[in-house]
Amino acid sequence: MKQKTAITFELEETITFRQQNVSRRAYCKICQEITEMSPPSALAAVLVMNEREIFRLVERSVLGYVEEPRFLVCTRCTERSVRESIEF
Repeated sequence: MKQKTAITFELEETITFRQQNVSRRAYCKICQEITEMSPPSALAAVLVMNEREIFRLVERSVLGYVEEPRFLVCTRCTERSVRESIEF
């Protein structure tokens, strides 16, 4: 009689933000208030989505952004956008 062996893998993922990915507060034109802004790469990692998708949302004026000193996206707009896409 043949014997079967079952192998189980457990995966654990840790996301670490380096100093260059630190968020900062800035004025969001969409929210019309000062909110937390983060780099698109950090938001893409947390939301498990492509950075390109984040830039598409920025181009469609769904997400607020600032370009000083580097490109940052409003986390509040991102949260709202994700929440709205999950609702049925």
